[in-house]
Amino acid sequence: MKKQFIVFALLTIAITSCKQHSERATLENFIEVENNGHTIQVPIKPKNVAVLERGVMENMDELGVPFQGMAKEFTPKYLAHLEKDKSIADLGAVFKPNFDAVSHLSPDLIFMDNAFPADYDEMIKIGTTLMLGIPNKGDNYLKYIQDNLTLLGKIYEIEPKAETLAKDLDTRVKQLKSLVATSNDKAMLIIHSEGSFRLFDENTRYGFIFKDFGVKSATNITTEIANNHGQIINSEFILEHNPDILFIIDRDAIVQNTDQPVRISNALLEKTNAFKNNKVIYLNPDAWFLSGSGATSFKIFLEDISKGYK
Repeated sequence: MKKQFIVFALLTIAITSCKQHSERATLENFIEVENNGHTIQVPIKPKNVAVLERGVMENMDELGVPFQGMAKEFTPKYLAHLEKDKSIADLGAVFKPNFDAVSHLSPDLIFMDNAFPADYDEMIKIGTTLMLGIPNKGDNYLKYIQDNLTLLGKIYEIEPKAETLAKDLDTRVKQLKSLVATSNDKAMLIIHSEGSFRLFDENTRYGFIFKDFGVKSATNITTEIANNHGQIINSEFILEHNPDILFIIDRDAIVQNTDQPVRISNALLEKTNAFKNNKVIYLNPDAWFLSGSGATSFKIFLEDISKGYK
């Protein structure tokens, strides 16, 4: 009886020890992330990852971190190598995920776009989900991207690499601000679609070019306008404010899946300083319209804006 008790006691200690070790291992294999009003346990170095947010795609690609599934529809051309990679499962579109495909992947972690919150409840049924995306008004734009990089650095235990990339973005912004500061030119940013124009000024999702890059606004609109869709304007409005630089995002190029933007021109626009001085700059529509929330597209932003000051 005594011998049996000793054996049982030793077995109990062994089980307790294993349980404590298992709990420690579980805690060590996760980090806690505050997201979407919840504290979420995110696995370290997850094996199967579904990416439904462009910025995360860009950042993981920049950091050399593989993922197993992505939203391939309307993939920016500069991420075509990922779209063509057959080892990466096609999970539909960012705005319309294929939930069956996501579920089939059995992901340990899902990154989804905060522009489509209605999908969140369905996603969390499939796996651990983080909802990420750029703030609507474009506030703290660079900080968001750097925070995203920091998060990925922690999840994949490559924090020095993520920090180096984040610092590189800081350096590039400072260089652009120095370039912009040498000019008194005033600029306007518009989206062109089927002959109509929408203005995006300081209080919109593209407001960071004025707030963070130092671009001087030709309109100086201070009232809040529809931050996601801009303010409808016409050629008369553009001529009235007469920008020295006109930045144009051509939505038609996205719809037609072409690299060639529609070159807009009419008698009124040709009277503006921008047209007279050949300062009509067509921005990369894939970066500015389809994505914009990662390091890759942000570097394209900086390059595009710099063209107005050369």
